[in-house]
This record gives sequence, structure tokens and C-alpha cells, in this order.
Amino acid sequence: MNLAASWLGRRWLAFAGPRTRLPGALLPLVAVAWWLMLRHAVSHASHAPRNAGTEVADWMLMVIAMMLPLLGPTLAEVRRTTYPPAHALAVSGYVLGWSLPWLLLAAPVAGLRQLELMHSPVAAGVAFIASAAWACTAWHARALTSCGLRRPLPPAGLPLAFGACREGWSAGVGCCVSCAPLMLACTLTGHSVIAMLGGFALGWLERSTYRPSIRLGAALALGLGVWFLIFPAAHDPHREHQHHHHGADLQPQARAAHAPI
Repeated sequence: MNLAASWLGRRWLAFAGPRTRLPGALLPLVAVAWWLMLRHAVSHASHAPRNAGTEVADWMLMVIAMMLPLLGPTLAEVRRTTYPPAHALAVSGYVLGWSLPWLLLAAPVAGLRQLELMHSPVAAGVAFIASAAWACTAWHARALTSCGLRRPLPPAGLPLAFGACREGWSAGVGCCVSCAPLMLACTLTGHSVIAMLGGFALGWLERSTYRPSIRLGAALALGLGVWFLIFPAAHDPHREHQHHHHGADLQPQARAAHAPI
């Protein structure tokens, strides 16, 4: 137990140390995103079918909450390779470019969520198992390596803004390819707290060292898939709520049928 705690502690310090943590200006954004997503999950508001615009907003909030904190080491590298007066411009351009592929991906995800089948915990469980299988492929590993800063950025001005945005776009595409199955599975749970925390832990495991813990991450995704397949009722309160109301509506009819004439 002590060895496991020590191992996790070393990995967390390597990932979230002073040279790799997320810039302070982005922390309130991440905190607000987590608060909104947890409020949705606790109130079960996101289990019911919602319009496409709301689904896009929920998707981007989930991306900010789960994926943006994992950019800490890359954004630290962006700051280290630019002059201090240009830090804000470089980081803003990079985050903007990184978020655009996720925004484009939100449209098909919102379309899928309009289907009644996509609100089933069974669909979420299958998606997590597919995510575990995807994590073991060479395509996933190749995409994961493209999630960081690959070229030096220009020193200042518009070239820096465009260069940072271009590098962010390239990293965002790689992140989408590597993590989209996992994020889709989290979405299909109705943004369950268990799914989001497990997905964040999986992303952290893949990025906490130079050599990602692919097998451990795949095992975690597989465990989430099995959890949602074995215990679907615990994650589908919307359907349970509908069943309760359906039963309540039938009670007066049953009493009327058995009433004496």
C-alpha cells in the first residue's frame, strides 16, 4: 500500500510540479467547468434527452474540465520557449487552437445524443470497452505523441499568435484522435461523476511520464465499461423516474378495474 502511494505521489509531482502545472489564469475556468458538470451529474439533468446546442455546451465544458488540466506540461513548455512579455499571447493562442478540433467534434457527438439509444448506460459501457481496445492500438500511441509542442514558436507579435494557434490545432487533433472514444463514453453516461473522474485519471496516467501507462489506462477504461454494464440501473435515474411515474399513472386504473360495480 505504501509503495503504491509513493508511486502515485511521485507521478503526480512529476506531472503537477511548479514547472508543469496549469497557468493560474486557467484554473478558475477549469474549476467552474468542473462545478457545472458535477452539478449536472448530481441533479441527473443530463440523463434526459437535450437539444443539440446544450449537448455541444456540455461537451465543451467536459473537455475544459477533464482535458485542459492535462495541458499543463505542454503550456509550461510554451512559456519556457517564449519571452515573458509574450507568455499570455502564446498560451492563449495555443489553447484557442487546441480547443477548435474539440469544438468541431462536438457536432457529431450532439447528433448521436439525439438518439434514445445513446442515453442507455449499456451504450456507455460498450463505449468504454471500445475505448480500452483503442488505447492498445498503435494509432492511439501515435496520436498521443502528437499532443505536445512540436516546433519552436516565433518570438512575438502576430507570427507568435498564429504559430501558437497552429501548434495548438495540431495538438488538439492528436488529442481528439487519442481520447475521443473515452470522451464519448463519458458523454454517454450523462457525464457521470464516476466516468469523468475515471476518464481524468486515465488521461493523467497516459501523460504523467515519458512512457505512458497504456496497459493501466486500458485496464481502467475496461473496468469502467464493465461497471456500467453490470450496474446500469444505478446510472439511469431518468429511466427509473419515468418508470415510477408510469406506475403511478397505472394505479388509479388498477383501482378502477377492481372497484365493485
